[in-house]
Amino acid sequence: MSAMTATQLLEESAQSTYSPVVLLESISWQTYESLLQDLSETPGIRLTYIKGDLEISMAPLSLLHSESNALLDRFISILAEELNLDIYCLDAITLRRQDLQRGLEPDKGYYIQHEALIRTIKDRHQYLDLTQLPPPDLVVEIDITSHSLNKLSSYLTLGVPEVWRYDGKNLYIYQLSGEQYLTCTRSPTFAQLPLVNIIPQLMAQSYEQGQLAVLREFRRWVKTSA
Repeated sequence: MSAMTATQLLEESAQSTYSPVVLLESISWQTYESLLQDLSETPGIRLTYIKGDLEISMAPLSLLHSESNALLDRFISILAEELNLDIYCLDAITLRRQDLQRGLEPDKGYYIQHEALIRTIKDRHQYLDLTQLPPPDLVVEIDITSHSLNKLSSYLTLGVPEVWRYDGKNLYIYQLSGEQYLTCTRSPTFAQLPLVNIIPQLMAQSYEQGQLAVLREFRRWVKTSA
């Protein structure tokens, strides 16, 4: 599939639905992978594939989405620093497995328990092959826009141990337990700290106090709570 064909498909889908989120059915895995390649340099477009259903999100990232993503990443970095955990962050990553017919793009992915394994990969140009490597230990979804497909079910199928979902007001932590996710108030990765209240609170405070002020406050909280 050429870049022009991919562009035309997106334009026609957007015009037919008048929606920034488009759901296409009966799409082959090969078409999905072609679109991934064609659109790899196109900002603001994210693809989610589940068993032939392809969701194309063409909504430009809002200020709320961008700042939430950036602050959550800084919070996670502070947690790793203060708890003395090695961490490897992957940005703009695609998690996909053809054998499971699943593919999606979290806002952030982190290797923590498997950090050393990812760090020592020799070929840095390769894509993340989840048939040979474990999925990220933690993924973050900034879930501001309404979606048609259930991304959490895909993370479950891929075996992601922990998922954080932030909807602009609330933080939800999901821990993999057997064949289901359990909703938690504490993070199993970060010393069982109760994060679902403190992080949204500091997110809201950042609009008045500034990001650096809330990051300093969060670091103090981690030091006294861990």
